[in-house]
Amino acid sequence: MIAMLMLMAAVILFYNLGDCRTLGSHEVYAAVPAREMLASGNWIVPRFGGLPRLEKPPLSYWVVAASSRLFGRVDEWSVRFPAAVSALMLSALMGVWAGRWYGRAAGMGAALVQFTSVYVMIFARKAEVDMLLCLLTTSALFLIAGHQSDESPRRARLRWIGIYCLLSLAWLAKFHYGLAMVLGPCVVYFLIQRRYRSLGHLANPVGLAIFMASVLIWPYLLLQQVPEAWQVWRWETVGRAVGELGQQPFWFYIPHLLWLSLPWTPLAIAAIPASWRQAWRAADARERFLWVWLLTVLAIVTISADKHKHYLIAALPVFSLLAGQRFALLARRVREGQPLLNVRGAVILSVVCWAMAAFIFSNMTQKWPHLSTPLVTVGLILGLGGSAFIWLLTARKVTAAQYVAIFAFLGCYLGVTGWILPGRDHRLPAAQFARKIRHDVSSQREVGVYRMGMTAVVYYLGDPVYRLESAQAVNEQVTRRQQLLLVTYEPMTDELSQFGRLRIVRQLDTHPSTQPPKHPPLVLVELTSPSMIADSSEQSQHPSNRSSIDSQRTTLLAQ
Repeated sequence: MIAMLMLMAAVILFYNLGDCRTLGSHEVYAAVPAREMLASGNWIVPRFGGLPRLEKPPLSYWVVAASSRLFGRVDEWSVRFPAAVSALMLSALMGVWAGRWYGRAAGMGAALVQFTSVYVMIFARKAEVDMLLCLLTTSALFLIAGHQSDESPRRARLRWIGIYCLLSLAWLAKFHYGLAMVLGPCVVYFLIQRRYRSLGHLANPVGLAIFMASVLIWPYLLLQQVPEAWQVWRWETVGRAVGELGQQPFWFYIPHLLWLSLPWTPLAIAAIPASWRQAWRAADARERFLWVWLLTVLAIVTISADKHKHYLIAALPVFSLLAGQRFALLARRVREGQPLLNVRGAVILSVVCWAMAAFIFSNMTQKWPHLSTPLVTVGLILGLGGSAFIWLLTARKVTAAQYVAIFAFLGCYLGVTGWILPGRDHRLPAAQFARKIRHDVSSQREVGVYRMGMTAVVYYLGDPVYRLESAQAVNEQVTRRQQLLLVTYEPMTDELSQFGRLRIVRQLDTHPSTQPPKHPPLVLVELTSPSMIADSSEQSQHPSNRSSIDSQRTTLLAQ
């Protein structure tokens, strides 16, 4: 069974990791600075198209850059690899945690729940820092949960040094977020348990020194080069908390809590009554720790005015431990020969499976008619496989039911990841457009991107590439370089035309019938300064120069 779990984890986390879709907007936030760090050797100031990217600390860039150096290239696989490995390590951690607390069956169940939950299958396959950060915070909480009041002083000191090392990395991943997700539950738990002496370990001198080094050294070095970083950091931390970047209702996280933990939400919910009684009536310290962890994190992220679903990830491993308890209960029932499912329950669950398949048949095939074949295939696997699993459980053929569930799940997953997601990649046309530009232009020639922000186009254009985000920047560049090749949105061409002669070299063709465009059409333009036009006009009056000038202009893109 362990071998089967390892196989499933490998397929879910690594199958088609680089090719399932092009990099999203948040993924290139890590990929481009990592690529530019490797190219420039400057590991202090993250840059995106030559401009500082200061919104986040550097750990995600460093990790992606290290992965890219390991594989010898910067591509979708190498930049997503760290998140997938983090998810694999987190699954192993949850298996060990549940195994220690609830037994071997719970450990295997918790590991399975962890790497097959919706939020893991989403964020473990993205070049974003959230999965790594979840691993860091959960590991720190695992060490805290294992701390006993009667632990030897030497062992306790080493434990808290390890906790502070994890907190230091979490700070370098997302500033104060990881600190709050760990120390919040820790302090509340120790206070509830009246373990006041345990709070003294927070003053571990070696751990605090390591943490302060992580907090101070990188910002100090960066501020020497980019003093305006202070304002960006204030905006990203305090500004988010007080709502300067947006506000959502207080109940925002409730539906996300339920759907991100699918398909195991019902199993975890079934464990709640017994876990709650153990925690607060029987004063079970372990169950109390889980509830303090979940509720404290939920309270912290709810207080913040600006809310996003990935802020909730720090609390979701609790569901793996709750579901692991139910797996242990089911395993005991199997050993005792008790039925796991009656006929009435089997009928209800079969109807649910086929209702989901019918939803795929009707709604999704209408929404994406070009994907009707893979959608119907996935729907049939879901309906048939789910029904077979349910009725095998009802007949107490547990081993057969397990294998049917595994193969049905993998069939659906492979269909979605290898067939459906690539077919609905709305960013693919822009990526192909940028790649075609770099193919046609000399690899030594710089291409600019105008007024598009930190777009994935910068990544797919490849180096050398730079960003211009203001009219003043365009004026300075066209004056200095005389001629620019710029990628921008089509409405921006009127604005650019005031700085010189504008010629549209290429325009992105979109196909709204299959991929509705998310942005105005992309164009590649050639912008020539007025001074160069004047010089060319004067020189063209001399017959001896005219043929040379014409030859230069026809080979502009191949310079």
